[in-house]
Amino acid sequence: MRTIMQLPFNMGGSDGIMNGARPHPRAWGTFARYLAHYTRDEGLFGWPEIVRKLAALPSLRLRQFDRGLLRPGFRADIVVFDPDGVRDTATFENPRRYPEGMPWVVVNGELVKDDDSHTGARPGQVLRSPNGAAA
Repeated sequence: MRTIMQLPFNMGGSDGIMNGARPHPRAWGTFARYLAHYTRDEGLFGWPEIVRKLAALPSLRLRQFDRGLLRPGFRADIVVFDPDGVRDTATFENPRRYPEGMPWVVVNGELVKDDDSHTGARPGQVLRSPNGAAA
């Protein structure tokens, strides 16, 4: 798996189911795990490379050409994280736990996570493929 993850065209993502009383913990923890475990702890990636694999590559694959990079005119989807403190905390017993070390999340330019609290903002949207199915 690690060999495949390191291929230059491999990108990060999650198919974690978010609904129900007990969603899979990867729905809350996948990206923190990429950052903490595979990047910081195992050294599989440098920070610029993992950000590319988690933001730019998936945006290109989903044909969301105004996302995934910080550029004027692009939609501002930003996760601020502490490279030394980021950690996946979701478990099967408690799957809806925010990761540690990710104090702020901005979606479409609007703050949605402020420290340990959801702001109530919901500026996101369902991404659909050209045939109309949810991506």
